This record gives sequence, structure tokens and C-alpha cells, in this order.
Amino acid sequence: MKKILLLSLLSFSLFFVQAKMFVGIDGVYSAVNSSDSGKFFSAYSGKHVYAWGISANIGSEKKFNESFGSRFFVSADYGQIIGGLPNHNIKANINVDLLFNLSGKNSFKNKLFIGVSSGYERYQFRIDTAGDFVLFGQIPLYGRAGFSFSISEKTMFDLTIKLPIVAWKVNGDGEGIFNAISCQAGFKFLF
Repeated sequence: MKKILLLSLLSFSLFFVQAKMFVGIDGVYSAVNSSDSGKFFSAYSGKHVYAWGISANIGSEKKFNESFGSRFFVSADYGQIIGGLPNHNIKANINVDLLFNLSGKNSFKNKLFIGVSSGYERYQFRIDTAGDFVLFGQIPLYGRAGFSFSISEKTMFDLTIKLPIVAWKVNGDGEGIFNAISCQAGFKFLF
């Protein structure tokens, strides 16, 4: 067992040694609705409210060959539902994407990506002006897709759509969870 764990850690560390590291920041615009915990694909019906957010991320990207690569990154988000009473949401996610080269041979500057994202989200909001804050946490699973364009050797621009698959409530008030269909635009700096 120890040998398997050691080999896994060595393989994981070799990925980062050979990969390009990046940090980034994204602007986020979302359509949000509430649903039942554990209900698959429930974000696409019902009444939506809209939210803004900002996301910071750090990770690495690795090219396997001239056509295919992957990236792994963690992100931390802050956002608010637009209008209404005071509210806040904080998210921490792990993201994994498969990258497909669109630039042709010997160049990996423009990419299509698909992937998944999961983590922990915490929502705090007020139902009415006299009421207390409602607070709950959830673990979501998202699908991700988009395009990444190199601006220079050290900068990329990403356009991403993030679609909720399912979310499970893990603590807090109330019965439901929030689903967010998100559009993101952001810059990543390679080093």
C-alpha cells in the first residue's frame, strides 16, 4: 500500500514539474434558482434570479501531445445575487479540464476545453427586512466547457460556461440548495 501511495505521489508531482503553472481571475455572471438537494439537472426550470461574482484561481496545465492536454486548478469565488436584500456566497472548487488544441501543429495557443468542477459553496441571505440571515452549505458538481485563447506567451483569455449537474446540501437552514448556470470571462497569467 505504501509503495502505491508513494508512486501516486511521485506521478502527481511529475505532472506539476513538467506543467505550466498559472494564476488567474474571472468575472462571473450567473442565473440562479433553488431546488431540492440531490436532484439532478434541476437548474434548467423554474424562476431564476441573477448574480455576479469574481473568481481567483491557481493551477497547472500540461500538454500531452500536439492535440491534447489537461489542466487542474483550484478556485475561490465571492458573489452576490443582484438586487434584493443583503446576501453573500463564497465558493471553493477543484476543477479538472481536458484541453483540445485548435491552433494546428506545433502550437497550443487556442484551446477548446471540457471538464468538471466540485467543491464547497456557502450561501448567506436575508429573506425579509426584519428576518435573520439564512445560512447553508452545499457540495455541487458542475460540468464546464469553453475556449481558451493565448494573448501572448504569458497570458490567456478564457470564456467558460459552467452548468450544474447536481448539488447536495451539507449543513444549514432551509430545505433546498441553489443552482447557478454561470458564464465566466477571465485572464490567466502563465509562469
